Amino acid sequence: MPTEVHEEIIEAPPEDVWGFMVDPAALSAWFGADAWLEPEPGGVVRFRFADGAERRGRVVQVAPFRTLTWRWREHLGAGFGSRIGEPSFVTIDLRRVATGTRVRITEGAAPALAEAGR
Repeated sequence: MPTEVHEEIIEAPPEDVWGFMVDPAALSAWFGADAWLEPEPGGVVRFRFADGAERRGRVVQVAPFRTLTWRWREHLGAGFGSRIGEPSFVTIDLRRVATGTRVRITEGAAPALAEAGR
């Protein structure tokens, strides 16, 4: 999986942007999915998209108002025909800038060493 990076400036302080990241309703609107996230290490992450795709995982790192990282996998289908995709890590990084907050979302393949320990 190639690493994907999306970046934008939001005209609000990091504290306000963080509030949207950890609120399920706001996160759902932002990602266009039915989203649930418990913002604590080991917390549950679940996104259900309109096309039926679902991604599930766990929060790995939390630095309030700055960084949130989770590990997840795509879950396709149900029962004997179900498949589970390759794991990846998503990091949302917030940085204060003159005009508000720079939000950088990075998703990349889970490193082999991290996988071996999980």
